[in-house]
Amino acid sequence: MESRKQANIQRQSISTRRRPTSKTAIKLSNIVGDEYWEEFHVELARVFHWLRKQLKGKEVHSTTVLKKARQNGMSPATVRRAFLLLGGLSRKENKKNGQWYWHLPVPLPPEK
Repeated sequence: MESRKQANIQRQSISTRRRPTSKTAIKLSNIVGDEYWEEFHVELARVFHWLRKQLKGKEVHSTTVLKKARQNGMSPATVRRAFLLLGGLSRKENKKNGQWYWHLPVPLPPEK
């Protein structure tokens, strides 16, 4: 019983410990210039619009989308980010090694 109490006390003290704050904090913008972030957002917007056209009203095989994106000079990571921003949904076939399909959610009709 005594060892359980000690273990709980140790866990609490470890979880509540904080690292001392560094006086030489490095901002990410100091390492990578603002131009990088601006370029990133422009690229993400380009992929966002391209992906919306690719998935508009249909379900597409995910590897087909990623292959077309690579042919257009887009990175798979940026395509996935744009897919998440669009609120994209993925579906897997009901097979052992089923394929993944991407589609956009159907917009709800406006409420009256």
